[in-house]
Amino acid sequence: MGESFSLPLLAPCLNGIGKFSHLIDLDFMADLMNYLRKLAGAGSQKNDSHHLTVSERLQCCIVAFKVMKNNLEALNVDLQEFFVQLYGLILEYRPGR
Repeated sequence: MGESFSLPLLAPCLNGIGKFSHLIDLDFMADLMNYLRKLAGAGSQKNDSHHLTVSERLQCCIVAFKVMKNNLEALNVDLQEFFVQLYGLILEYRPGR
């Protein structure tokens, strides 16, 4: 597996993005969703060098859903990849680990 590293600001940044997603300019929304998709999948590949914990990857999916909820009328984004990631992560998630 890839090398694990610490990202102490990831959780606060994701929380802020989820909370204030209604204020983000729509021109940046597609890029934001693509980056959240990449982060949610980080660590799912055996040769992936950006290994995030299951909790961090779950948080990326949750934030993507919040962004879409707050911008439903303005965005046309397919969330299928996020749902696939979410269900895969639910199977991996073990809260005491």
